[in-house]
Amino acid sequence: MMVLLHKARLLLRQYVCGLNLHSWSSLASAKKDLGSTNGGGDDDDGPSSSSSALQSSQQQQNSARWMRRLLFVILLFVLAMPARIYVTSRPRFSPAKGNVHYQWVFRTTQQQFAAGQGAAQGQAQQEKGKAAPGGAQNGATRSLQYAHMGMIERLPNGSIAVAFQGATERYEGSVEQSIYIALSHDSGATWTPPRAVMSGDGVPLWSPVMLVEGGRLWLFFSRSNRKCRYFDRIRAVVRHSPGGDVLFATSDDSSATFSSPQMLYAYGDEGLGIPKVVANKAAVLSDGRWVLPFWREPGKTCPVVRNKLPPNEWVNGSAGVLVSGDQGLTWRVNGHITMHEQGWLIENTVAELPGQQLLQLFRSKQGALYQSWSSDLGKTWSEAQRTSLPNPDSKVHLLRLRMGAASRGTHMVVAYNRSPDTRTPLSLAVSHDPYARQWIEAGSLETAEELEFSYPTMLETRDRLITVYTVMRVEDGRLVSLGIKMAQVSTRLLLR
Repeated sequence: MMVLLHKARLLLRQYVCGLNLHSWSSLASAKKDLGSTNGGGDDDDGPSSSSSALQSSQQQQNSARWMRRLLFVILLFVLAMPARIYVTSRPRFSPAKGNVHYQWVFRTTQQQFAAGQGAAQGQAQQEKGKAAPGGAQNGATRSLQYAHMGMIERLPNGSIAVAFQGATERYEGSVEQSIYIALSHDSGATWTPPRAVMSGDGVPLWSPVMLVEGGRLWLFFSRSNRKCRYFDRIRAVVRHSPGGDVLFATSDDSSATFSSPQMLYAYGDEGLGIPKVVANKAAVLSDGRWVLPFWREPGKTCPVVRNKLPPNEWVNGSAGVLVSGDQGLTWRVNGHITMHEQGWLIENTVAELPGQQLLQLFRSKQGALYQSWSSDLGKTWSEAQRTSLPNPDSKVHLLRLRMGAASRGTHMVVAYNRSPDTRTPLSLAVSHDPYARQWIEAGSLETAEELEFSYPTMLETRDRLITVYTVMRVEDGRLVSLGIKMAQVSTRLLLR
């Protein structure tokens, strides 16, 4: 994209310079004609003809000046266009190329059935390495039939942790849905059996988010409200809507033990009884502030308590950020971002841009990602705008690369489903523009059409980018969770 813009600028410069040369040559010719006529011509029409030539040249010069202004405005418009993706004809990586390295973090008991049907591409042909030690055969976790919303982070002791929401039931929102963590002590080659680190005591817990700062691990998650139960007629079970209260717990021993959960943002805060949910990593800004994206999502049967607010202040669903300037001691709620079209903006992801600016990307029902900007470090946000990045109503993750030798903090990467209606393929796109206005597809991590690969979260290591994600399949019209998988690609290959 930057090459195309450079060529456009050269063409623009050549065109404008051509106009200038033509205008100045015409003007010089007119002046020469005028001088020669005034010097000794005896034709009565001479001075009038030369004046007309001079006037014509001046008109051409004015036209050139206006043309330059018009082209400059057009160039500014092109540079300010919403993010669009330019698909490369030769992807840098893909399962078929063999330059993506796979490993299962955890496989549910549903994996055996799926493998028996021959459906798990990327299991026999694509996967490299050993099976996860826990897997479906591990005694501590063999009853888990559901695993979703994986979150990856490097712990203070150097290990890599993946947290996810899991349950012995096959569906989300069951009363015993808890937060599990699996660990790898060899950079993802093998994984310990996941263990439950947080439970909801009769209500489900949702979407773990991890943050490591100052040698401490922070675990954010949502807890359902008991008012938000409903009867699922398809499965004939009682389930809970996502979200409720946002809580956090901390660990000073790399997840071996956790503190008691503390309330961060309650179901009834702001005079609005509406579930709050988190799902993506917090951004640690250059000035030390933490910005944790969240959204408000009315449940299927949750009573939306508005505490006598006037109708123009009702909020039936919106997105925002939780900001802390004191390392998590206090938090401020900013933003009620909505969209004009029918649908929602949820599972937002945030990254810092130059000049105290922030960018959020949102999942939507419109077949494309939406975006919003903040120019005051998250205090206020622009109206959400549609991008040209496709989105099948599924979570994405935005990350500014910082540690790679080839990155130097100037590149952005987004993990997303490159489709407006299906959760496959799972791809990565990069932006070399520090403001993330143009995106280039770098390649695909998963391409199997019979499976769903969704809810990616990324972690940058010294020379690799690790992505964890959920693998599911549709069975009799229902989603079946196969487990949490990870894929690794070279940072150098990603940015080549």
